[in-house]
Amino acid sequence: METLLQDFQFAVRMMRKNLDFTTAAVLCLMLGIGATTGIFTVVNAVLLQPLPYSHPEQLIRVYTECPKFPNGGLHRFSTSGPEFLDLRRDTHSWASLDAWITGGANLAGKTQPVRVTAAYLSGGLLETLAVAPVAGRLIVTPTDLPTFTAVTAVLFGVALAACYVPARRATRVDPIQTLRYE
Repeated sequence: METLLQDFQFAVRMMRKNLDFTTAAVLCLMLGIGATTGIFTVVNAVLLQPLPYSHPEQLIRVYTECPKFPNGGLHRFSTSGPEFLDLRRDTHSWASLDAWITGGANLAGKTQPVRVTAAYLSGGLLETLAVAPVAGRLIVTPTDLPTFTAVTAVLFGVALAACYVPARRATRVDPIQTLRYE
């Protein structure tokens, strides 16, 4: 224990004697520890922790392969819309088959519009991932017949009213009085 205390006192004396080296060594240690901590945090969050979905081990991604495409073919190419619809119609091996694609969208307000990255989802993707909405409800799947019937009836009623009200007003006007006014 006596030797350890002497070594520590010697190290402190040497660090006081050469402040430039001490500062450089401490800065290198700080940078190294900070970078290692940051990299581990990202690797832990992205690779080591399970996905925040229910049953993440059951999730798969379906790709298209085009080996006869020029220059070696297309490997792990995204599935097209019609191909996705064919897969959904013809495949019954999965509990659900959903799609997404990322693209751009413009958000406009009172100032300059902003270009943002947007994700376009098929109707049941959020339900498959068991993601709860922050507000409102999830996107309705296309097989929800009562909802689509109600929406169609409401839209038809609004369109009918939008046509009927101006037409009814126009029939109440006397044409001769309108011509005199002009």
